[in-house]
Amino acid sequence: MNPGRRRDELLRTTLGVWLPLLVVVGAAIAVSRATDVTPRMLMQDATTVLGGPFYIGSVSLLGVLLWSAATAVCLFGGLALVHDGEWRRLLVWSGLLTALLTFDDAFLFHDEILPIHAGIPGEVFAAVYVVGMLALIVRFRSVIATSNWLLLAVALGLFGVSAVVDVLSSRLSEIVPSAVVTLAEDGPKLLGVGTWLAYFVSAARQAVEASPRSAAG
Repeated sequence: MNPGRRRDELLRTTLGVWLPLLVVVGAAIAVSRATDVTPRMLMQDATTVLGGPFYIGSVSLLGVLLWSAATAVCLFGGLALVHDGEWRRLLVWSGLLTALLTFDDAFLFHDEILPIHAGIPGEVFAAVYVVGMLALIVRFRSVIATSNWLLLAVALGLFGVSAVVDVLSSRLSEIVPSAVVTLAEDGPKLLGVGTWLAYFVSAARQAVEASPRSAAG
């Protein structure tokens, strides 16, 4: 790598990685000074702060990791394509949507933050995701049709099952044990996220392999 490119990458890392993360650390310091929230509460793992066993939330954390992997695959695959505009747009827009889903799952946007602190029902935000996914499918249907779309259909079906159980959870808890309801909601969701990742790994590989640059290589 030539020195000029090395300097450029260092500059991009400083502006694109270090600066935003320093802003996050600064915000954590500001919040800790203005409230009773300590830096430890914000900077360390929840199980460490709360003194819980290591396995608390482990399956939920796995789901966040799968969302994150799907985000990375979509964005990297999309940005690697320079010749095929439709594939590029599909992967980039899917990556942005998946990033939003990742942050929601990690920070409980529609479960707690919006309904409790902003007065916005979580169902509203959930509806935004449904509309976003449907819009993505309709907009890029011709490209999706050439891919292994069955994986995408299975992922969406699993998300649908999880959403239905979530909506009916209070009624279902009166009929079956709450543990069964939890498994019926979060099990399909986890399988759906894994299948979502599998689809976009397949789609990104297909797109990159079919690109003129790959063909030329």
